[in-house]
This record gives sequence, structure tokens and C-alpha cells, in this order.
Amino acid sequence: MFDIFVVDTLTKNSFKMLPMVVYIVYESFAGNRTDRNKNFAVFTLLGAFIALVVSRAIQDLSPHHPRPLYAGIEGFVVPFGVPPDFLSDWSSFPSDTAALAFALATAIWFVSRRMGLFFFFWSIVVVSFPRVYAGYHYPSDVFCGALLGIASTVLAHYLFTRRIENLVSFFASRYERVYMLFVVFCLFEVATVFGDLRESAMTLLPLLH
Repeated sequence: MFDIFVVDTLTKNSFKMLPMVVYIVYESFAGNRTDRNKNFAVFTLLGAFIALVVSRAIQDLSPHHPRPLYAGIEGFVVPFGVPPDFLSDWSSFPSDTAALAFALATAIWFVSRRMGLFFFFWSIVVVSFPRVYAGYHYPSDVFCGALLGIASTVLAHYLFTRRIENLVSFFASRYERVYMLFVVFCLFEVATVFGDLRESAMTLLPLLH
């Protein structure tokens, strides 16, 4: 039962990412918000985008690092419920899921220290622990992914200059509905860890060769 809870429930995108995305939407659009909070969603998406691009680049360009599931580790027992051949051809290092989760938690920390600390805890216990427990990642994969996520959002913080803030504020005020639809769509992809786009890319890439 514990294996099923960890492997099946805690690893669902709607469970591990959705609470953070809901809070980001709340901070961005609920009530009377300052320009900084109105731009919060775009700033968050910038950090998440950097984290995912860099983590995928490291996975694709560095030597293949088999996941613990397939490394033949003595004494490791695959938890009940892990799908066969799950991510068998994907490199383990670093954890892009951890990178994304910690990127979002760091963005939240910039607007609310209390909620940021809560979501750092969430990223450790709910997002990262199940991936180590299930054998999807080594602890070092998750740790480096977390550092990458934090660094990506800190970088986004410095890249998100006043000129960019003003540009986003102008677009958000002049094309409010389009802006909100764009943000909601992007945050949906974040909540699902870009699952639809990944599947589409994996389907299309072989056809291009």
C-alpha cells in the first residue's frame, strides 16, 4: 500500500505540481495586485523554462546515466507498481522534475517567505522523495536538480529587469484576456511537466530523421 501511495499517487503531476501552480495563479491574479505580482507568473515561467532547458541539455549532452531501476544495484527492490521499462532510455542526471519543482518554489519564495518555505518542503517530501524511493533517480540527481532549479529562478530574477516588467505590464493591461489565457496555458503545461509537448516531440522527432 505504501509503494502504491508513493509510486502512483505522489508521482502524479496534478498532485505534485498543481498546488504550486494554483498558488502562483492566486498570487498573480487574485484581488488587487501590484505590478510586481501581476508580472509574477511570467517571472515564474521564465525561471521554470531556464531550469527545464538546462536540465534537458545536461541529460542529452552528457554521458548516459542509467536510472537506479536499471543499474543493477545489489539489494535494491523495485517498489510495487513501477511500470516496466519506465524511462529506461532517459538519462538519470539531473532530475528535471526536481529542477522544475524547486524553480517554482524559489519563485514563490520571492513573493512570500512563508509559502516559499512550505513549498521547498513540499518539493523535498512530495516531489523528490518518491523519485528516489521508486528508483527513478539517485539522491545526487535530485540534489543537483534542486540546485539547478533554484539557480534558474535566481537568474530569472536578475534577467527580469524593470524594462521587461514594464513591457509585461503594458501587454497585461492592454490585452488582459489574451495575457491571462497565455499564462493559464503555460501554467497548465508546467503543472503537467510539459507532458503533452514531450509526447508530441517524441512522436515527431523520429519522423524528422
